[in-house]
Amino acid sequence: MSKIHYFDIAWFSSVDGPGTRVVLFLSGCNLRCPWCHSPHSWKTTSPLLFFESRCRNCGKCAEVCPAGVHKFLNGLHHIDRSQCNHCGACIENCPSSAMNKWSTGALGFAGKETEVGELFALLKPQLDLLKHIGGLTVSGGDPLIQSKALAELLKICSAEGIHTTVETSATLNQSHIEELLPYVGHWLIGLRPSPADKAEDRKQLLKNIELLADYDPDRISIRMPVIPGYTNTSGTYEMIVEVMHANGIKSIEILPYNPYSESYYNAMGLEYTLKGTPSPGEEEMTGIKNIFASAGLNATIIN
Repeated sequence: MSKIHYFDIAWFSSVDGPGTRVVLFLSGCNLRCPWCHSPHSWKTTSPLLFFESRCRNCGKCAEVCPAGVHKFLNGLHHIDRSQCNHCGACIENCPSSAMNKWSTGALGFAGKETEVGELFALLKPQLDLLKHIGGLTVSGGDPLIQSKALAELLKICSAEGIHTTVETSATLNQSHIEELLPYVGHWLIGLRPSPADKAEDRKQLLKNIELLADYDPDRISIRMPVIPGYTNTSGTYEMIVEVMHANGIKSIEILPYNPYSESYYNAMGLEYTLKGTPSPGEEEMTGIKNIFASAGLNATIIN
C-alpha cells in the first residue's frame, strides 16, 4: 500500500460534511492563500515548529542539534530552519516536547507518514460508530495533492460502507479528481475568488467544478470563506451565484474569517500578513447569507 502524510485528525465534527464526521487533515497544498489557517500543512514534510510560550529556555535542544539550528543569545531562542535536517534530536531532548505531539510541545513536526492500511485501522473504530450518522471527511492542506494514496483509503472506506467527503480547492489537474470519483460521496469545494488567486488556478477550478457537476451536482457543496479585503465583495458573490447556477449546484456554506491563525505562522518563523484583520460580524454574515438565499441557493453559515 501507499504511504500517506497527515497532520491532524478531528474525531468528531458536525460541520464538515453530512452528519457527524471524523475529519482527516492531509499534508500538502499547491496554494498559498494569505488567510490560510494551516500554513504547517503546505508541504508534506513539515518545517520545524517552535511555540515560544512553551519553551523553558533550558538550551537542551542546542546541546544535541548536529546542524546548529538552535542558538540562545541574550536569553532568546533563535532558530535557523534552513539548516534543519529533520533528525528530531531537539524534540527528543526537549523537556517540553515529545515526538508526534507537536500541538502541545515547544518543538515539533506537524505530521506523520504511515501506510494507508495502518491509517484506516486507526480511524476504523470511530468510523464504525459513525457509519450510520456520518462518515469520513478528508481535508488538508489539499488532499488532491496525495490523490493516489487517498484513492486507496477511500476505496477501503467504500468497501466498508463508510460515507466519504473530500474538501478541496479543486485547482489541480482533473486526473487527481477522476481517480477519486468512484469513492467520494460528497465534495466540499472552496470557491473564493480573490486578488490572491492565479489565473490558471481559477481556470482549473471552474473546469473541475464542471466535471464534478456533470457527475452529480447534488454531491457538491460550495464553501466560501469571508475574508475582509479579499472575498467580501459584491463581484465575488455574483460570480459564485453564476457558477453555481450554471452547474446546478444548490448548496453553499459561508465561513467567517478565522483570526486565530497567527500562532502557526509565528511557529514557522513567518510573517502573518493579515494580522489585526477582524472577523466579520453576525450582521455581515447574515447579509451575505441572504444574498445567496435570494438567488435561490441553500445557504448556511458555518461557525
